[in-house]
Amino acid sequence: VSSVTPLGLISIEVLLESTGTRLGFIQAENFSMKPGANPIHLSGPIIPENLDDVNQAMADYFVGKPVNVIARMNDIVIDENTASPSYFPATDNPLFEEGMKLLAVPSSLTQPHMNFAMWALSHGHILEIIKDLTLGREVKTTCDIAFHNPLSATITASYLQMHVIYDSFAFSHIDTAINTVLTGHSVVPGEAIELDYYHSKEGEVALMEELAGDASTLVPKGDTPEDHECTKLDKVDGKCEMKGYVCLGCDGNMTVNVGDLTLELSYWQAENFPVCTPGLGTDQSACQWRELGIPNPCMNNTKGRQYT
Repeated sequence: VSSVTPLGLISIEVLLESTGTRLGFIQAENFSMKPGANPIHLSGPIIPENLDDVNQAMADYFVGKPVNVIARMNDIVIDENTASPSYFPATDNPLFEEGMKLLAVPSSLTQPHMNFAMWALSHGHILEIIKDLTLGREVKTTCDIAFHNPLSATITASYLQMHVIYDSFAFSHIDTAINTVLTGHSVVPGEAIELDYYHSKEGEVALMEELAGDASTLVPKGDTPEDHECTKLDKVDGKCEMKGYVCLGCDGNMTVNVGDLTLELSYWQAENFPVCTPGLGTDQSACQWRELGIPNPCMNNTKGRQYT
């Protein structure tokens, strides 16, 4: 078994298997072929041939759906319609260039489901909001949402459409332009965003009452044993307090800019996130879970989780 060391620079175009359109280009330097497995590090720009196709592919990628692609070794011309296009051969090793050109390998881009919302701080008291909704009153509040960027690239979120969900009921929504810059692998608390609320329909009032009960839950405080069953008297005595948050889910659409590329993404939250609210207790650590290095307190709470 022979080795080929090195092949030098190799250039690959990445095609979406479903449509055959180009997603972008990737390259590797000093690539060698030796007996056995040959790990390779590839990097390059996303330069889509069809923006609708890449929007759908990236939306699938962010929510954990595999994106099947074909990696085909080929000549690359970047900015071909400009005065100074960049040209890269399939490989800069002339001995193997023709033999390897158009070699195609199927692959899949996979990534665990990405949750964009880590926590939120409501500027309105959740119990007062629920009371007004059940009475049919108009309700508007603001909240701060901590957004998570799980990618290494910087993302700028420029538009947000979100439904905030408890169980099967989307009881509030966001539809607004934003300007939130998320550096790679960061969590950034956003500025105050206005929420509108849907009035409870018949059959949904019970869900609102359930949410109010969840928000009013008493939990042990300080040295009180965790298995202590809290009562209203314990709250008066200072042994218990409201837990300080509720667990909600969300889904919607988001416009994000990655470099010069603008993507329209559909998303849904696989893991609920805590919403802290004034008046529900003094302990707001639920909305600092990531900074404190503790598990998301809403990880196993399915109220609001959307399955699509």
